[in-house]
Amino acid sequence: MSELLRVQSDFDRIARLLETRGEQDEPYDRFLLRQVPSPCERLLEVGSGPGRMARLLSKRAGRVTGIDASPQMVSLASARTPSGDNAHFICADFLTHDFGGERFDCVFSVTTFHHMSNVPALERMKTLLAPGGVLIVHDVRAVTGTRDLVASGLRATATGEILHWVAQRMRNRGELARAWHDHGATDEYLDMAGVRALCAAHLPGARIYNHPLWRYTIVWRPGL
Repeated sequence: MSELLRVQSDFDRIARLLETRGEQDEPYDRFLLRQVPSPCERLLEVGSGPGRMARLLSKRAGRVTGIDASPQMVSLASARTPSGDNAHFICADFLTHDFGGERFDCVFSVTTFHHMSNVPALERMKTLLAPGGVLIVHDVRAVTGTRDLVASGLRATATGEILHWVAQRMRNRGELARAWHDHGATDEYLDMAGVRALCAAHLPGARIYNHPLWRYTIVWRPGL
């Protein structure tokens, strides 16, 4: 089975388990929404999942296109999105989908980047940016040793984010916890040194944020 088909199958399974569960805000929502340019007429979310973030983004952009390789996730996202909302969803492989020449004022991705080949994914995102557009990538990073583990945990405790982390694990129990565990067993993440090297080579001038709970954000505005 190809990597794309494996990830698609994993998220089809997770989407079915999410159908009866509610949604809640994530710790970095407000930070990420602040990075979206204003005005923003067209926004592309890569890896839109159940559509929660796309619906938030639709309040900041004139039109939001969410793309995801999982048919079940796209179905769930569409079902949860009210009629008349300016977010819509496509089931396709982001790396090969034909956008018909459309360019976006913002290309946005949350916890999807590690599922793709890094360089081809970044280069594809760059080609889809309209002049003056902004690329935002938020993802999980690798832990580099005990000191990093403890430091990130202490920062998360100081900001209160650790409470969200614990609550999330309390909610994701049973079959859903097993589905996430099975999916994550083969996941590989960049460490911060890898993130910085990737940006230096492909996103010169990008701003890089190292968050608690082992997350990072890249914000890139070409030419700045």
